Amino acid sequence: MVSVKVLLYSRWSYFLQVNGQQNICGVRTKDDDCVLEMKTTDFSKVTIRGVRANAYIAMNAQGNLYATDSENPSCVWREIHHTDGYNYYQSDIHSQYYLGLKRKGDPKTGSKTALGQVGCGFLLKSAN
Repeated sequence: MVSVKVLLYSRWSYFLQVNGQQNICGVRTKDDDCVLEMKTTDFSKVTIRGVRANAYIAMNAQGNLYATDSENPSCVWREIHHTDGYNYYQSDIHSQYYLGLKRKGDPKTGSKTALGQVGCGFLLKSAN
């Protein structure tokens, strides 16, 4: 499987991060907590791990984002390259939910997300 270190930059101008307390949020200024490892698990499916926190971004059945130390099916995201130029990350096991940030950088609840929403679109940037 292919693994690459990236930054995910949201359309709201936040860098997605997993901080030392394993909280998932968006920050305006990039730091070491923003470096994410994206690893393919299958065609167009990835896991996203905060490198410094050593925790995977996952989503539960209620659509809440959380960080976990172990890789499991809740950590797998379907990467969608949309025609608007942004990438969207759909939960693999909760397919009605997407990874997203609110306008203030807080995690967006899955039930309030959809493909094409501003809060769900991310640009992939190299972490190097």
